[in-house]
Amino acid sequence: MYIATFLWFSFLKISSNLSPIWDVNYNKKSPPIKACFYPQTGVSNFCQSLPNYSAIKNLSTSTGYKKIEIRHQIVENLERGSLSGILTVKEFAIQHSNLSDIQPGAFERSLSLLLLDFRHNKLEAVKTGTFNDLLISTLNLSHNRIKFIEDDALSYMSNLEEIYLAHNLLTKFNNAWFHKTQRLRELHLENNFFTVIPNDVFRNLRGQLFNPNIYLSFNKITVVHSLAFRGMDNIRIGKLFLDNNFIKVWNENSSSNVNELKLSFNNVTCIHGDVRETAKLGSVENFEHNPYNCTCLKDIKSAFDSSGQQSAWFREQYLICRDGNKMKKARRDSDVEIFHSP
Repeated sequence: MYIATFLWFSFLKISSNLSPIWDVNYNKKSPPIKACFYPQTGVSNFCQSLPNYSAIKNLSTSTGYKKIEIRHQIVENLERGSLSGILTVKEFAIQHSNLSDIQPGAFERSLSLLLLDFRHNKLEAVKTGTFNDLLISTLNLSHNRIKFIEDDALSYMSNLEEIYLAHNLLTKFNNAWFHKTQRLRELHLENNFFTVIPNDVFRNLRGQLFNPNIYLSFNKITVVHSLAFRGMDNIRIGKLFLDNNFIKVWNENSSSNVNELKLSFNNVTCIHGDVRETAKLGSVENFEHNPYNCTCLKDIKSAFDSSGQQSAWFREQYLICRDGNKMKKARRDSDVEIFHSP
């Protein structure tokens, strides 16, 4: 009897000691979010810690602030409806805050938004329905871990002018991207892991109101198909930057609708087609630091020389080729003399 009573009270004591741990696990609350609000006019900006996104949305609606910025916080993922129906805020940013997911519908009916900035987070995918049909002109998703973008995730944004996807983990293009984004001016895809630019990959850029700039520097690109930029109708690419890749061959046709081409720091041995026409697409520096064969090197140098552009790099490489050819000729002559000597 006494033993049973002692064991019962001991169990209750242990249980009471454990209950706070259970409470912590089951009633865990997210930390507050410190958000900074920037005014429309005539009001000072301020920062405030709020319990969740709903509180942030409510405060922005009641005060009419134009910009909300969250930086260096530990934030929850943006679920459907988290920031829906915003009617006054024009710019919204979450940076350096470990954000890993934005669900479709997070910003639905938030038609005042013009800029969304999610730089330096941990996003891994862009899903259809997250940004579609918003009126944003700028979308910044750079410096994340994005590996996958759904087919229509970057489509149906009629006001989109600038999109930043640099410094991510993308490996493949999808020619379904950018449908109905006819105002696109800037497409930043630098510092990813693309290896091939396939045919017709930018076909959805036809019908653009502007000449878009496409930045693909610092990838792993080895091949650019000759018809990669076909299907853009009469649209020209303003800037096509492909420097610091591993491209081995360049065809003149690949850049027939390009205003400025940058091919420096690749593995190009020769430009196939009209070298002079290709050389017109950029300054001489845009073509330096490639292992051109001597014949092609001479043609490129000549093309730039005739346009009044001098390059110390091209001159040095030309001299190496010339001196190397002289040495080869001298060696051949020497071999001939030895062969014919008595």
